[in-house]
Amino acid sequence: MSEENQLDLSRPLFEQVAQKIRIEIAKGELKPGQKIDGLNDLAKTYGVSQAVISKSLKRLEQDALIVADKFRDYYITLAIPRIELVKARLVDNYAKEFVYYAQKYGLSFDEATEVLKQEWDEFNELNS
Repeated sequence: MSEENQLDLSRPLFEQVAQKIRIEIAKGELKPGQKIDGLNDLAKTYGVSQAVISKSLKRLEQDALIVADKFRDYYITLAIPRIELVKARLVDNYAKEFVYYAQKYGLSFDEATEVLKQEWDEFNELNS
């Protein structure tokens, strides 16, 4: 299993797998309407049982990020606003973590803003 697919045994595995799939959806790696790999392939990808995958997919279905057809094949939702909401929630979690550490290390709002601006500019420079 690749490092990015390693799981934290202190949290429920199905939640971690669901979160990894949420991130793939938010990043556009899984596109609206795209069919998701089957249970067996996903189990191999994430190094967990098919039961864990099944529970992860049920959670994503409850969150309206995926839909199942009558054959129990799963597809990424076509509801773009739902995907945008997931993106916003993911970024919000990272923003809260950034604010936590900025305050923990004594940065003022202006200093934290400058760090963020520098990182933003550097990212854009490296990815242009």
